[in-house]
Amino acid sequence: MDYNWLVYQSAGASKPNLTPEEKQQFKTQMMDSYNFYFKQNYYGNRGPVHIGHHFSKWNDAAYWETMKEFAQFVCNKPEVRCVTYSEYADWLDGLDNYTYESYRTGQFDKLKDDNTIKNIAAPFLARVRLDQSAKSFEAVVDPQDAKALKLSKGTVQLQVNFEPQAETSVAKDDLVKKYGAGSTILIRSVLLNKNKKTIRLDNL
Repeated sequence: MDYNWLVYQSAGASKPNLTPEEKQQFKTQMMDSYNFYFKQNYYGNRGPVHIGHHFSKWNDAAYWETMKEFAQFVCNKPEVRCVTYSEYADWLDGLDNYTYESYRTGQFDKLKDDNTIKNIAAPFLARVRLDQSAKSFEAVVDPQDAKALKLSKGTVQLQVNFEPQAETSVAKDDLVKKYGAGSTILIRSVLLNKNKKTIRLDNL
C-alpha cells in the first residue's frame, strides 16, 4: 500500500525538496517488497497478490510510478491475470469443486523459477528505537544487537526533520531554541547499512 510506504519513508507526508536519489531509493524499496511478495506467491502457493493503492502522487509520484512499473511487469507473466476484486470473485464462483479444492490444498503444478525476478536479500535489521527522557531524545540500538551491528558496519543515526545530526542524542532545550516552542518537528532513529543507506527507522 502506498500510504504505508509514505508513513515508513517520510512520516506520512511528502518529503520537502525530495532529491532524485531519494526518490529512486523510495521506489527501489517499494519495488523490492512488491517483487518479493509476488515471487513468493507466483512460485509458491499461487495465492492472490493484493495491491491496495490510493493513486496519489506522494513523494513526487514515487509510489504511483512504482505501482505502474510493477503492474506492467507482472501482468505480462504467464498465468497471471490482473483483475478487480469482483472479477476475481466471479472467477472463484466459476470453479468446479475439484479444481477449487485442488487450489485450496496446494495440489497443483508449481512453476519453475525463471530468475526474471531477482531474489531480495534480507538486510541485517538491528532493533533501533528512539528513547525519550525529561531532557533529551536519543537514537539507540538494542544492546543484544550492538555486536552484530558493529560487525555489519552499520550505524545508528538521529535525524531531526530529516536532517542527520552529528550526535545520536539531542537536548529538548536545543530543539526549542532552534525551532520555537510549540513547533511540530519529526525526530527519528535511523539504522544505516555500511553504505549509509536507510534500512530501518523509528519515528516520533
